[in-house]
Amino acid sequence: MLRNTPSQYGLVARLLHHLMALLVLGLFLLGLVMDLPEKGGALASALKALHLNLGTLAMLLLILRSLWRASNPIPEAGLSAPNARWAHIGHLALYGAMALQMLLGLLILLSRSRDTPLWWGLTLPGAGWSWLHKAAEEAHQWLAWGLMALVAGHLVMVLVHKAKGDSSQRGMLKRD
Repeated sequence: MLRNTPSQYGLVARLLHHLMALLVLGLFLLGLVMDLPEKGGALASALKALHLNLGTLAMLLLILRSLWRASNPIPEAGLSAPNARWAHIGHLALYGAMALQMLLGLLILLSRSRDTPLWWGLTLPGAGWSWLHKAAEEAHQWLAWGLMALVAGHLVMVLVHKAKGDSSQRGMLKRD
């Protein structure tokens, strides 16, 4: 089943969830290593281009995932009202941090002193605002760690609910 039901997430929601998880983790790891090679070298340029392209893909998928989530019912998690509220707050924090991280990445590109080529021959113009570029880069790096803390908290709660034997994560993990 492609769409969500009251008891489980559909195939599209599960694929978008896990693909986003892989992208966010991959982008974080890529961010850690992309400045290690010699600056301006071929490897450094390739890693930065990969980070940019995967970040662009993640932004598009986050928009798609948000639209899909808004148009599909969220399966019942079987949580108490306070726990359901905390889960909702946690998911809002994850979505908000991902969106802000991607907007900061876009701001980094727009504030550069040179244009940035993207997919399909599109180019983002650079405004040359070095003060904004530096601030956006710093915020992007710090938020990456904050996003990883949210992801870690999300994973801890999945394990807690699994250990408790409740059905809260079944809807995302269950296969058709």
